[in-house]
Amino acid sequence: MGLDIWQICPCCKESHDDGRNYTYNVSKMWYEAMPGSKQFVDIDGMTGDDSIPVLQTAITRLKADPDKYQAMNPENGYGTYTGFVEFLEELKKMAVENPNRIWQSWR
Repeated sequence: MGLDIWQICPCCKESHDDGRNYTYNVSKMWYEAMPGSKQFVDIDGMTGDDSIPVLQTAITRLKADPDKYQAMNPENGYGTYTGFVEFLEELKKMAVENPNRIWQSWR
């Protein structure tokens, strides 16, 4: 199971990219970095611009204590701390490049 996430254009409601995907197996890292989140990478419905602080907070917290989060690497080998940080950094890059697009996801 994973998170498929993409951005849609606010005017035509269509996606103009192929989106991104990462395994739900690292969700424990997200919930630890972002207490109070109700969903794994909780940015659905936000614009790229609005999601930047959320993504940056998670990235900062994850990078501040790598040993803590690496200890949460899934035992089954699907997903890693390093891969998750890279995934969030890619989402942040998309948000910066497309600040008006709206995030949508499928879990």
